[in-house]
Amino acid sequence: MFDFEATHSFISSFFATALGRDPSPLGELLVVATPMGHFLLVNLVYKSYEILLEGKWLMVDLIELDMVYFDVILGMDWLASCHATLDCHNKVVKFDMTREPTLVF
Repeated sequence: MFDFEATHSFISSFFATALGRDPSPLGELLVVATPMGHFLLVNLVYKSYEILLEGKWLMVDLIELDMVYFDVILGMDWLASCHATLDCHNKVVKFDMTREPTLVF
């Protein structure tokens, strides 16, 4: 899922077990607001996880989040780093693959 309101990118706790990697501590707790109005405290991140997009491997830092309906949420941090644009009329997310990603976390 692409979430244009999410300031970070997330991975479900269940899906993260399939990665075969250990997470790293964030260093400080992060408070995450959910669409249901709840708040969750998170403190684990899977750093530099690779995502294949249009034949190109891109890196993303995924914060572990206890969620059920989605495996991964790619937030504004990652979308901005990949120069993504949203075409609502055509229901398309476009990536400028000619530019190098600028990862900011």
